[in-house]
Amino acid sequence: MQAELLRRSGDLQQAADVLTRLRGPATPHTAHALARLHLAGGDPAAAEQSLAPFPPELGTIRQRVDGGILCTLIAAERDQGAALHLLEDALLAAAPLGMRRPFLVEAAGLQTLLADRVEAGTAVAAFAVDLLRRMSGQHDRPLPASLVEALTEREQVVLRYLASTLSNAEIAAQLYLSVNTVKTHQRMIYRKLDAAGRRDAVSRAKQLGLL
Repeated sequence: MQAELLRRSGDLQQAADVLTRLRGPATPHTAHALARLHLAGGDPAAAEQSLAPFPPELGTIRQRVDGGILCTLIAAERDQGAALHLLEDALLAAAPLGMRRPFLVEAAGLQTLLADRVEAGTAVAAFAVDLLRRMSGQHDRPLPASLVEALTEREQVVLRYLASTLSNAEIAAQLYLSVNTVKTHQRMIYRKLDAAGRRDAVSRAKQLGLL
């Protein structure tokens, strides 16, 4: 813990000194601390070596999550696809217990990757989106796991057009509807998605798998 506090404060050398003074065999906990230190120092290869004796899939749930996050950050330096796969494994391990803190303390390195994971799809979408909102300071308006009131077939069609660059008048022309009818469907979509506007509605629809 002392080494971790020093790392977060930017004192990498003193954090390294604390870790080198530890006695006894290495543990997943100390390996993770050392890997974080190497990552902070810009040496992902050394971080990977630190984790090698303790594969995430062999540890406790917390060790799987911590190790998975660190492996994600290491992989992100060379292979975005592999990083997203590792991040999904960490999310799957953490979601059943609502284990958010390991992700939030690494928000600076994970936020963009997590956004990409959500965009690409994840088996724990509600948990991942909640994490993303917390990282961006928007956790006061959580996203529901599913809609309380489903969109009608016509609203789903209008929603797909809202994701385009067409204006309401152009959408109306495409669907052979009046502009007022399109606006009515638009208001209902906003209400059901709890969206503040067109861009917010499209974003929330993607997060819910509606687009």
